[in-house]
Amino acid sequence: MLPITKRFHSIVEEGFKSVFKRHGYRCKGLRCAQGDTIVRVAEIEKATWCYEDAVGFSVGLGVYVRGRATWSGWPEGEKPFPAAIQGAFRTDLDALNSEPNRHRYDLESKDRKAKEHDRLLIEQLAYEVECYAIPFLGRFQTIEDIIEYLEAVPNVHPIPSHPDFPFSRVFELASLYSLAGDERKSIECLERAVQLAEAQGASYFIEAYRKLLQQKLRGPRVDQPGVQLECE
Repeated sequence: MLPITKRFHSIVEEGFKSVFKRHGYRCKGLRCAQGDTIVRVAEIEKATWCYEDAVGFSVGLGVYVRGRATWSGWPEGEKPFPAAIQGAFRTDLDALNSEPNRHRYDLESKDRKAKEHDRLLIEQLAYEVECYAIPFLGRFQTIEDIIEYLEAVPNVHPIPSHPDFPFSRVFELASLYSLAGDERKSIECLERAVQLAEAQGASYFIEAYRKLLQQKLRGPRVDQPGVQLECE
C-alpha cells in the first residue's frame, strides 16, 4: 500500500486545518476542537484503499461531548463501549456536499504536475470545509441540539452508526440522554440497543448493553454517581 507521508499532512494542514483555525478552532495533530459543553471535532480519516498510483482520503467530521461519561456500576478499569461517548455525532464531509460523485480526493497527480495538482486539491478541500463543514457544525451548541437532530433523522445520512453496528447510534443516544439528565429516555435507548444488537447477533455488545441496562435500572450506588463528566 502506498505510504501517506508528509505530503499528505501538508495538504491537510493547508486545505483543512487552516480553515478551521480561521474560525477559532484549536488544532492538535489531525484534530481540530472548539467549544465548551460541545467540542466540535474535525478529523482526517486516511482511506484504507489504494489503487495502482493513487491514494485517497476522506474528511470525517464530528460533534463530541467534552469529557468522559462513566456509567454507574461499570467495573473499575473498564469503560463502556464506545468509550467517552466519542463520536456522539459523526459524519463525512462528502455527505454534506451536494455533489454526490465526489467521494474521495486523489493524492497523486495523474499528469505529474504535482504542485499545481496539490494547489487545486487544497483549494477544493478548503472550499468544502468552509461551505459545508463549518455551517453544519455550527448548528450544534448543546447536547440537546445533537439529541434533537439524531432523533429527527434516524434513517437519514449523516448518522454516526458504524455500518456493521447499526445499534451504536441508539447507544450513543442513551449516553447523550444520560448526560442531559433524562434517565428514562436513556434506559429506553439502552433497551432498543440491546434489541438491535440481538438482531445482529453481536454477542459482545449484547452482553455489555445488558449489563449496563441492569445497572442503570438498579440505580446509581451512593459511592458511584450515575454519570461523571470529566472536563478537559
